[in-house]
Amino acid sequence: MPMLRSWPFCLVLFVSALATAADQSPPADAPAKPAPKPDEKILREQTIYVPYSKLPKVFEQPGRGVFLPYEEFQKLWEQARAALAKPPEGKPPVAALLTEINSEATVGEDVVSVTANLKIELLTEGWHEVPLRLGDAAILSARQGDQPARIVAKPDVGYVLLLQKKTPEPEQIAVTLQYSKAFTKSPGQNVVSFQAPQAPVNQWRIRVPQAGVKVNVQPLVAATEEPPPAAAAGDAPAPKPLPKPETVVMAFVGAAPSVQIDWTPKAEGATGLTALATVQTEQQVSIDEGVVRTRAQLAYTISRAELAELAIEVPADQKVLNVFDPNVKEWKVAQAGDLSKITVQLYQPAKETQRLLIEMEKFSDDLLQKPIAAPVVRALGVGRQQGVVVVQVAQTLRAEPATRVGLLQLDANELPPTLANTPWNFSFRFPAVPFELTLRAEKVQPQIQTHELVEAYLEPERLTLDLLALYKIERASVFQLELDVPRGFEVRAVRGHAAAGAEAVVVDTHHVTAGEKSQHVVVNLARKAIGHVGLFVELQRQLEAPDLLSFTGKALSVPLPLPRVSATKEIERSVGRLLVYAPENLSINPVKTDGVQAISFAEALQDTVSTRAGRFRVTREVLAYAYTQAPVDLNLSVERRKPDVTVRQLLLARVEAGVIKYEATFFYEIRYSSVKSLRLDVPAALVTGKQLRNLTPAVASEAPLDPQPDDVQKEGPGAMIALALTRKGEAEFLGNVTIKFEWDRKIGDLPVGKPFEETVPVLQPHKKSVDRAWGQVVVAKAETLDLRPMDDPMGLRPIDPQHDLMPGVRVADAARAWEFQEDWKLKLSVTRYELVEVKRGSIERAVIRMEVTRSGVIAVQALYRLRSVLQRLPVVLPREANFDTDPLRINGRSVALESEEPTAAVGSVPAGTAPDAAPAASDRAGATAEVAWAGSPAGGPSSGGREYFIPLAGHKADESLLLELRYTMPGSYRRLDLPVFPSDPAVQKVYLCAYVPQELKVLGSRGPWTDEMSWSWYETLSGLPQPIRRDDQLVAWVIEGLNVPNPFQDFATDGRLYTFSTLQPAKPPGGSLRLVAVHKHVLHGLVFALVLVAGLLTIRRPLPQKLAIGVLLVMVLLAIGVFAPAFARQVMDGALLTAILVVAVAWLAWHVARAWSQIAAAWARRRTARAAASPSPPATSPPAPAAAAASPFATQEGGPTNE
Repeated sequence: MPMLRSWPFCLVLFVSALATAADQSPPADAPAKPAPKPDEKILREQTIYVPYSKLPKVFEQPGRGVFLPYEEFQKLWEQARAALAKPPEGKPPVAALLTEINSEATVGEDVVSVTANLKIELLTEGWHEVPLRLGDAAILSARQGDQPARIVAKPDVGYVLLLQKKTPEPEQIAVTLQYSKAFTKSPGQNVVSFQAPQAPVNQWRIRVPQAGVKVNVQPLVAATEEPPPAAAAGDAPAPKPLPKPETVVMAFVGAAPSVQIDWTPKAEGATGLTALATVQTEQQVSIDEGVVRTRAQLAYTISRAELAELAIEVPADQKVLNVFDPNVKEWKVAQAGDLSKITVQLYQPAKETQRLLIEMEKFSDDLLQKPIAAPVVRALGVGRQQGVVVVQVAQTLRAEPATRVGLLQLDANELPPTLANTPWNFSFRFPAVPFELTLRAEKVQPQIQTHELVEAYLEPERLTLDLLALYKIERASVFQLELDVPRGFEVRAVRGHAAAGAEAVVVDTHHVTAGEKSQHVVVNLARKAIGHVGLFVELQRQLEAPDLLSFTGKALSVPLPLPRVSATKEIERSVGRLLVYAPENLSINPVKTDGVQAISFAEALQDTVSTRAGRFRVTREVLAYAYTQAPVDLNLSVERRKPDVTVRQLLLARVEAGVIKYEATFFYEIRYSSVKSLRLDVPAALVTGKQLRNLTPAVASEAPLDPQPDDVQKEGPGAMIALALTRKGEAEFLGNVTIKFEWDRKIGDLPVGKPFEETVPVLQPHKKSVDRAWGQVVVAKAETLDLRPMDDPMGLRPIDPQHDLMPGVRVADAARAWEFQEDWKLKLSVTRYELVEVKRGSIERAVIRMEVTRSGVIAVQALYRLRSVLQRLPVVLPREANFDTDPLRINGRSVALESEEPTAAVGSVPAGTAPDAAPAASDRAGATAEVAWAGSPAGGPSSGGREYFIPLAGHKADESLLLELRYTMPGSYRRLDLPVFPSDPAVQKVYLCAYVPQELKVLGSRGPWTDEMSWSWYETLSGLPQPIRRDDQLVAWVIEGLNVPNPFQDFATDGRLYTFSTLQPAKPPGGSLRLVAVHKHVLHGLVFALVLVAGLLTIRRPLPQKLAIGVLLVMVLLAIGVFAPAFARQVMDGALLTAILVVAVAWLAWHVARAWSQIAAAWARRRTARAAASPSPPATSPPAPAAAAASPFATQEGGPTNE
């Protein structure tokens, strides 16, 4: 039985064992069995026991299977365990690698042959590709042991070695490889490069069949040269023949991508024949002051044999500086008489071509005193020498050929390409050597043209001369400049100056030498000057002339000598301009103008620029002249001008309660010369009464003149006193001087409505002591006073006191103003009036947005555009008002809201008061701390408010500002209260935007508010009324013209918007907005029910009565629209239309049914009539009574009736 119960498990193990055995290979240690032939059948026999009883029960169970004996099960179990997969072994990172390479390279005549022994290690089974590279070489042989190696060519990697490994163990293979490549031959060096196989151990042995050859290997990790084998001893019995001379180098290059070998080739020539050479010469001769430099390029063309040594012959007076070429090993110079022989040893004998570059020079102090010979560079031992000789002369020298033998002059276009890009003075071709070329050179003298600008600054104390000399130097440079400056002047500055495209010269030193008529200035330059350069010289001389320091009426003769560029032989042309500057207080007139011509100021600065550069600001241009190289004699007459005095007077009268305050300000402008004192004529009453007060500390005294001048009125109402105004110490008045006086005139208390007359006193500068006098009279008054001139003011012209006052004067509260140029007289009438209190603030525009939430809380955003003169604006808010983080903003800036009451908890009620009781009045006189809101209905705010203060300090009363209040308060739509301003400002139009929950229908409103909603037929049907102006448009209307951020997005809203407006809103509760609303489902249900009930009750009425009922319904709706428009608009929506349609359909159905019954009755009567008219057979049986009743055309007794 246990075996019977375990047969399903045994069957599963058997099947898995068979599958595993089929998939897995036999173990490695098991002996390999011969594979069966394809046509041989494999017989596998297995005994299976099948139960004979209860067979359906056993095999039809969910765990059915095959039963085996236990021995067979053990056997299958062991086979299954043995066939389990073993864990995979780790694979090497590479399949094959080159471990070592030994290469031996042998240099032949044209190629280099390499024999390389490669050691390769194969790590995995299968086929492997080992890269040999050698894409640039030819493979001669490849052997793997005794067998040829498999080599495959690939375009991208070169050659690869193909190997196969059959066993799993690592295997080492040796491969012998032979390849070769032609090397590149060049004079003095042969080069060959291989893209050889790469291995970490890479050894090269290079054999060159010549002793003492220098061999270079790149890259080189380590290298050594094997010494040649020693010769056999002389006493050896049988000496072996000596090996051929060769150079052997061993090098380790590592895993290099390429190997380059270069060596000196073996020279071979024609045996028994001498070399045949020709030379092509390019000789360059440069001549400068004191030196001749030569650069000769010799190009040898060699045939028939090789040249290991070259010889060149040059003049002995030439110093050989260099002989250059990569193949030059050494060179030496030997002098023999007038010639020098240059012997050149080469690294490798020249076989075909060889180039030499020879550089020479010759120094001589008297080089320009005798002809300059071009050196002849002659190659010795050549069959023919020809070439080109070119000469370049420095810009400071001028040369011309003196002797020319064996030379043919060339054009610049005929020069070789190597010489064609350089400008040469002379170029010649010589067919053979020697040739003769001598040149005469001389130093080029500079050609100089100058343009001078002399600026003379004539001041009362000194005379300053600035010379700007612009040089145009051609042909040769100079290191020294010379000037002639007038005697008596001090040289204050000498420097380079860049102007008008000229560069500044670099001045090293300068020295002044006194002469008979002038001073000679020599300027040494640190660098040579050529082209356009500029030099600046400043001279100065003190003028000891008292007549120029103050006005005396005497003229002074001032000679004006000019600094000039010295007229040396290098100066070809010199022109100049003269500009004379002087202050306004000096009058200058030319007396003698020899050698100069008057020109305009603009012409004087043409082609040059002034060096004034902000200096001498008080001077101005007075004279301008042009001159040439001719002598100049200029003399000026200078005189100090008399003083020019201009005075402006500002007389300010401030009329206040009980006093008139006068301020007299005199603005003197004194030009040219100073004055010691100023005369001012003032009313005698001001001086005798000591009312005149001097507010200018710089004025020492204002004493009356003693005796008084005859032109002063001494008696009468218009008596005047002349005052002398002087400064402290010995200072005098000059330039802009401001003198200020003030005095008071008491007028006592003015009665209301009674005019008071006042004659404005006149303070007048003396007419003969000033050149021009004018002024303005300005009157300022208090708000309670009215001021007007009496009669016609004499000598006065009315002006605008806000725009026409003299420059630098502003009187903000000026009421009237006049201007005078001559004598004037003004009499004023002053009247006092009582002030009437006006509103101290104005709310120009206002929008209040209220969000009525379903939780019984109203969120308020109040926006006011207002102006106010108050520094603290009071506002009363509901006592239950709660604030967020920014309850008050002014022009978008958060401001703290102030209150004089102690702060209570949010939503709390003051102690001792009932929630509906009005708070007690404040004890502070005139305070409006609270506003009583009595009669508050249920759902509205409490009966009391709390006073807060809005700080407006820093804001101008005449500028509008944006005031924003934010708070929340408990309440509902039944009462919406606005903030109250106790200061009672003037309020214009106010908009209230109320957001009501979507489910409420506003049927109407109460209060002094105007509905601002737009109702159209499609809006009526949809039940969604729209405001005429949305709240975002109203917010933009409030902030229009104000530079403030838009606060519309900062206030979150939800629900349906209803807009109302009012003018001059009253205080709550009289000015509150009360909305009447009902749930939309209730309203729709009531309307639908009423219309449906009314329609069903009248369904049996005749059609005319129903039409009358419809007309009556329309009239009722129109009447409701007149007296309750909001209610009518809410009622006339989709619900009403639906109810009317339902009633209309019911009526129509009823009338159709009635009509159908009438038609059926008519058809029945017609059939009865037809039956009665025609004969009918006697009836066998009476008709069934129910037949008539079942007829659809049965009618009631009496026939149809019309109701």
